[in-house]
Amino acid sequence: ADRIQSRGLVAEVEKQVAMSEAAVEQFLQAMQPLLKESDEEAKEGGDTEEAPKAEGGEEGEAPKDGKAEKEEVVAAAVKEAEKEATRALTGSKTMLAVKRVASKRLAESVAKSVTEELDALQTRTDVAQQKLLAVKKEVADKKYVK
Repeated sequence: ADRIQSRGLVAEVEKQVAMSEAAVEQFLQAMQPLLKESDEEAKEGGDTEEAPKAEGGEEGEAPKDGKAEKEEVVAAAVKEAEKEATRALTGSKTMLAVKRVASKRLAESVAKSVTEELDALQTRTDVAQQKLLAVKKEVADKKYVK
């Protein structure tokens, strides 16, 4: 009975961790075009858009408004993807903690194997969180999201 219960316990956590990894991956994919675009602008000299603004008066501001609107939409999408990834990772960590406590109620031999499997899932969760943090730091450094 403990072995059957342990399989369900680990499978449930594995599903949550997979969802977390998918959410982080979705966030990373959403960020890739922005990171690439920023790098390309930096290579071309990112200040080229300042000149029309200074010279153009109201006409120069119209494209800027469109760009600003686009940036707001992108920023909102990025923040939503980040929230979803963070929410999924938090859910995984919570579920791992709860299942660790539950695994202590199992027979010692089963509990040991469950704990090893949960440790592996914890490692996957930690890796996903490190990826998320690395991209968030890069985004903050490049000032995509204010």
